[in-house]
Amino acid sequence: MSLSQLARSISESPTLKLNETAALLRDKGEPVIHLGGGEPKSKAPIDAIVSCAALLSTGDVKYTPADGIPALKKAIIRYTEEHYGRQPAAENVIASSGAKQSIMVLLHAILDPKEEVIFPVPYWVSYPEMVKLAGGVPVPVMARSGGFEPTVEEIAENIGTYTKAIVINSPNNRRARSTRRIHRRRGRVVRKEQPLPDHGRYL
Repeated sequence: MSLSQLARSISESPTLKLNETAALLRDKGEPVIHLGGGEPKSKAPIDAIVSCAALLSTGDVKYTPADGIPALKKAIIRYTEEHYGRQPAAENVIASSGAKQSIMVLLHAILDPKEEVIFPVPYWVSYPEMVKLAGGVPVPVMARSGGFEPTVEEIAENIGTYTKAIVINSPNNRRARSTRRIHRRRGRVVRKEQPLPDHGRYL
């Protein structure tokens, strides 16, 4: 069985390749400082472990709604309000198995063929291939200064008629820094400098 043209266009994950290389070097006994995919160092909260164990012990395990059980969505809304001062509507909340799943679902929901998604460099290495899988065109924006944060103007220069979304990875896993300046001026990027089309989104 042959792979589809789309599948063949997707590049190998740099993170998984780095993980594999690090594992091979360790097997050879070489010292390795691994800066690839990270794993949480802290253990799961004991309350979560106890609650999960109690539910599993009942044997009453059912399928859940695709966007998350109502109680969990309410907890997410409450947390968002307490920590960020915003109260999203329940229909705008999704509980997923991780950020990548949510972003992938979102890209499939909003992208039409050839529409573009902008993201500043450095970015999470999965973004380009995720955009391609959803039929879009990835548009990485690198700072002309050679630094780690392109200016708002540099991002705005890449907004065009095919732009559908701008993804800001903050705090950025590659530099553990928040893109505060872009956040503060994002309205200028998408409204004053060069407005996105009416269907555009800032993620």
